[in-house]
Amino acid sequence: MADAADDPRGFPTASGTHVGRVRTENQDACTDVVHPRKAMRLLLTADGMGGHRGGSVAARLAVEAAGETFAAADAPSAELARRILDDANKRIFAVSQERAEVAGMGSTGVALLLAPRGRAWVAHVGDSRLYRLRGGALSRVTEDHSLVGELVRAGRITEDEARTHPRRNQLQRALGVGGTVQVALRELDYLPGDRYLICSDGMWGAIEEEEIARILGGRDPETAVRELIERSVYVDGSDNSTVQVAVVPGEAPPEAAAPGPRTTPSALSPRNLALGALALSLLLALLLLAL
Repeated sequence: MADAADDPRGFPTASGTHVGRVRTENQDACTDVVHPRKAMRLLLTADGMGGHRGGSVAARLAVEAAGETFAAADAPSAELARRILDDANKRIFAVSQERAEVAGMGSTGVALLLAPRGRAWVAHVGDSRLYRLRGGALSRVTEDHSLVGELVRAGRITEDEARTHPRRNQLQRALGVGGTVQVALRELDYLPGDRYLICSDGMWGAIEEEEIARILGGRDPETAVRELIERSVYVDGSDNSTVQVAVVPGEAPPEAAAPGPRTTPSALSPRNLALGALALSLLLALLLLAL
């Protein structure tokens, strides 16, 4: 029987989405599916764009196309992760060309493909994010494909300034706005105890990363998803909020632990006492010479 931490189909996961306190339509969508034949799993979040022109349609099409591509695959790979979003892009673009009422629609997309033996891939387009919590340390795996993301990376604005920037919703890449799209792809290694978080900007834009890490690390997946969504809606609520959490079973190995605080030698250590005595002797010698 395979180790529980080596078969992602059995990983504890949870997903949730909320319309927020301002909008009347939820244009986010997500999916969490296990493969019908192979030991692999897909989690995906899509945040639609296009307002009344079809943001919710774009997100739903992204989820549907991704699920079909995943189910038809024979093995997990980097190419599969890329193709999941590439096929979603093609599906959204084709529908936008056929239906005038949704012309110009698009969506973000973050796909986490989990495979056996600690292997995983993340493919993403847009400003929805993937985070990893390992050993108590939260790290952002994806980079935002947005104007403010580019400004932050260039050092022209801070992360705090990006949250309230008037052009914070302007994407540089999105699924469905063209016949092809540049998909960002990265291979990951997962370890027992790792926690992965996928979320739309309605969540990460409302909560500081320190609070995200605290909630993500101290709750089971269902509770973490619920609290992160509730917190984002309470703090802001102007956008839809979607959260997905996946946990790798088992205890984190020692090498995965976050580094502890740096220690400094005690002021009363033998080494420091000896150095202090030497310094005092030199000072007295200089004073005697001055006399």
